Amino acid sequence: MRKTKVIIVDDELDAINALKSIIEMEPNLYEILATETNPLKAIELIKALEPDVIFLDVEMPELTGFDLLRSFDEIKFEVIFATAFEHYAIKAIKNNAIDYIVKPVSISEVLEALQKVRKKHNHNEDKTLKYNAFLEEYDSLEIQKLKIPTLSGVQFAKLNEILYFEADGNYTNLVIDGGKNYIVTKNIKVFEIDLPEKKFLRTHRSYIVNIEYIRLYDTHSSMLVMADGKRIPLARRRYRDFKEIIDLYLG
Repeated sequence: MRKTKVIIVDDELDAINALKSIIEMEPNLYEILATETNPLKAIELIKALEPDVIFLDVEMPELTGFDLLRSFDEIKFEVIFATAFEHYAIKAIKNNAIDYIVKPVSISEVLEALQKVRKKHNHNEDKTLKYNAFLEEYDSLEIQKLKIPTLSGVQFAKLNEILYFEADGNYTNLVIDGGKNYIVTKNIKVFEIDLPEKKFLRTHRSYIVNIEYIRLYDTHSSMLVMADGKRIPLARRRYRDFKEIIDLYLG
């Protein structure tokens, strides 16, 4: 039986070692050709070694996993993305039938993703077409922007970078991924109308959250814990909306 050839690309050695230890549990099925922490070097490795599948970290300092894919005119390998729950690209990944694993990785999740790759191997699928379709959908998510009037002038924020809106009287505090925040000269109700309802949720009279940045729902206190650690109340009357949008998001 032919072994499936694997390359692992991740800027964190601990993540690489975790994947290696799992893949090496099935030495008769999988062969690790190489691992690489530098995505730029990984491009040359992939071209030279021609793997069947690459485990590809989404967020890396020099180059994102998506940018790495763009460097190939023709894609002959399958990709298993390594990402986190809140990453806004997950919806596009699912929509295009691409596999992904969530960090920290589990044995069952990794082996199941690899098994899917083995089943696909004999299918005459146009991988270039599939991954280019994914990248187009990802780009459409990334470029969506919101016009925000602030005390210092008009700013533009990418929707996928907004964590939450917090009401402050007639103003709104807008918090962006990475620690930035803006005082916006609009009432929070205005944003509730303009924002895509499948992505943002009014959890309380004072808050609108981006569901992709929710880390935890504390059932005891009815509080949402956001990616920056902020605890945001979920009003009882908003719970059904919250459950519906999360179920839809997780597919």
